[in-house]
Amino acid sequence: MLRAFFYLNRKADAHLDFDIDLAMTKTDENPVFYIQYAYVRTASILEKATTHELFANINDTDLAHIGIEERVLLKKIVSLKDTLATINRTHQTHILAFYVYDLAHTFHSYYAVNRVIETTNTQKTRARLAVIATLRSTIALCLDLLGVSNPHKM
Repeated sequence: MLRAFFYLNRKADAHLDFDIDLAMTKTDENPVFYIQYAYVRTASILEKATTHELFANINDTDLAHIGIEERVLLKKIVSLKDTLATINRTHQTHILAFYVYDLAHTFHSYYAVNRVIETTNTQKTRARLAVIATLRSTIALCLDLLGVSNPHKM
């Protein structure tokens, strides 16, 4: 599965030097690990939220309270539709690998500066959790399309 991602992460006419050492590393340098780590991190956040009754039954109406930072994530998520349309039209499957890597990067950057669960701000937290749930589904879909596993823990 890892090898498939590395093949899909290149244009069809681009030379590929498969780096087995990179593919086996569990660091941010490995794009598969980086994406899977984002997926696992979203699951961890959502699981932690279940310990608070205030954050039960998150739904789309909670998105009314998103901030600017969450809008950036949502814009990236929504752009998947255009990305898939481009892939369908051009048959350049590497675009999906680029997209999901960029999505993971956008999330990691967001997470580095934003505390998702704030028990003192229920509306903000519920909005952020709605975005995180959508993000998790989007990453899962991309990994499935790329033939890469969605790990539960890392």
